[in-house]
Amino acid sequence: MASNELDENWSLFRNDLTEAPTRAQWIVSSTSPGSSIGYDGRQIPYTGIETLQKELAGVEAELGILPNCNGIKNPLSRQLVNIPNTNLIDLVWESMSELQIENVSRPIRSSNPLLFIPVSFSGSSWQQKIDRVRNMMKAKGAELLVLSALDEIAWLFNLRGNDILYNPVFYAYAIVSLNKIDLFLNPKTVDQTPRLDDYLSDKQYLVKIHPYSEFFNHLETVVHNSPEKHLSLQPSRVWFDISASYAIVTKIPENRRLFHISPVAEMKSIKSLSELNGIREIHITDSLVLCDFLAWLEDEANQINNNSCCKQSHDYKPIKPNTENGAGLPVITPPLVLTEASTAQYLDELRSQAKDFFSLSFSTISCADANGAIIHYHPVEGQSAPITNTSIYLVDSGGQYLTGTTDVTRTIHLGEPTLEQKNCYTTVLKAHIALAMQVSDNLFFLKSKVESYFLGFSS
Repeated sequence: MASNELDENWSLFRNDLTEAPTRAQWIVSSTSPGSSIGYDGRQIPYTGIETLQKELAGVEAELGILPNCNGIKNPLSRQLVNIPNTNLIDLVWESMSELQIENVSRPIRSSNPLLFIPVSFSGSSWQQKIDRVRNMMKAKGAELLVLSALDEIAWLFNLRGNDILYNPVFYAYAIVSLNKIDLFLNPKTVDQTPRLDDYLSDKQYLVKIHPYSEFFNHLETVVHNSPEKHLSLQPSRVWFDISASYAIVTKIPENRRLFHISPVAEMKSIKSLSELNGIREIHITDSLVLCDFLAWLEDEANQINNNSCCKQSHDYKPIKPNTENGAGLPVITPPLVLTEASTAQYLDELRSQAKDFFSLSFSTISCADANGAIIHYHPVEGQSAPITNTSIYLVDSGGQYLTGTTDVTRTIHLGEPTLEQKNCYTTVLKAHIALAMQVSDNLFFLKSKVESYFLGFSS
């Protein structure tokens, strides 16, 4: 897919090909000894920078360049260098704006009002969640907890947003201490959510909202002002997840850093009974939408001639023969001509009317025949393939709802499949069933099982 999008100015290296160079190998081959390679520390995990620097040292060692000579830094070693407050993409956009190219302008960062998730779904108030987090902090000897994962912040405060397409999150940082909370949000988001101040106004928890842009300066100040040692004379630590960015981690003195999976991530991974019930209920609702869609598609396919575009017959009767379809949704006019794009749009419209629908969970993957082999294929209106009664049709779709997220893939044949198609379909199905029945915490074991299932089944 990527190769179809790139022009002659780009070279594509695939990670899954042994002949493709690693990132470290490419950097060494493309730069001179002693070069500095810049990066934006706000965009890359601290652990990712450490790993890449070690990989560079390994590649250079093979060439006889050692990182240190008699304890002195080797001037021939390549070094990764953080360029504070500078981002290459930002610089490109600034240059393009100066050129005043028609119809080319930088997208504006979204800011949307926040939604409040009731305790009836979340199972716990945000105050109860904060109490649990603080107990986990005390057990680890942590004075501060820094949160940068958007899904964790949304879950912790029982809030949802729409700043990122297909994701119910919002731009934010949070710093949780043992006696107060600092939450960093886009000021426009705060202005668009008038109830937010009241929602977070519990005086026992002292939540203060700051502009999103002030996070890094505030983090440095908070760390500096927090006690360096507990009464036990042990350093008071600042806890952040192993995915934290280089820019966050380096704001904290090394002797106070606590690298560990976020307590919020641990809590979020164990669903409450209310969350489980909400997820189950929304999967039923979402499944009814998909069943109604597939029933309609099958009905249309039965009425067309071989190798011709499916034209809507206007005879379709929804599962419930009244003003609503099987999912309890108002009937929507189906497309006149069936293509990958038109069917995807129709399914999206059906799903958007479901109870508690918030947004799609990703762009609907709707593909016929050979296009089904393209990972994350996206049909384009006017260029998508027709759907006929000889088509193998794959649809991968889902929704974000107030009570959960769905993601469902189905592959159907709209006519009579060939023997080869039946064998291929059955092989993949058997592999998935066998893999789903495996129980192991060994990823290498599971990987070997995946390979053996897909390579070993013949029928």
